Amino acid sequence: MKKLVFQCTALFLFISVLGCNTDSPQPEALMVDSLARPASQEPESLQEKMRRLYPIVGVKLKSRRGHVFELENVDEYSLELLTDTKDGDFFVNSFGQFVQFDENEFTAHNSTMCGNDVNIVTKGTWKWVADRQIEVFVESIQRNEYCSKPSEKPQKILGVFELKWSGDEKHLLNLVRVK
Repeated sequence: MKKLVFQCTALFLFISVLGCNTDSPQPEALMVDSLARPASQEPESLQEKMRRLYPIVGVKLKSRRGHVFELENVDEYSLELLTDTKDGDFFVNSFGQFVQFDENEFTAHNSTMCGNDVNIVTKGTWKWVADRQIEVFVESIQRNEYCSKPSEKPQKILGVFELKWSGDEKHLLNLVRVK
């Protein structure tokens, strides 16, 4: 009987020692852990990246020189970002040359103090074509009776423009023709 108790005790200790062995990995736990990890994030699309770096959609921009997207020979536009102001800047910002980009469309227009001045409205579409570059397609240029040129519907790509912030404050945006 002593021999049987000794053998059972030895077997019990042997099994206990095998169960406590932590040197070998547990494959089941590794497999479950690897399945539970979240999938890696997909890379940011060009549109998402540009929307983040150049938030121009829905923002009113004022041209520092001339009408925007009317003429084919203009190689650069300097546009100031306008924000809603409740101070004396409203009167200054309400007259001039403006452009506003919506999701895929744009409208450029001018506003003057007098009602009998030349009024030009350019409409079209735009899209991101490369890093910091937009392609501008002009659908129509409407001119009022005080303009020496008639209205037209060009229906063509005006060009590809690279967007560049001027300075760290990001209140002045330059569009420079690349094509």
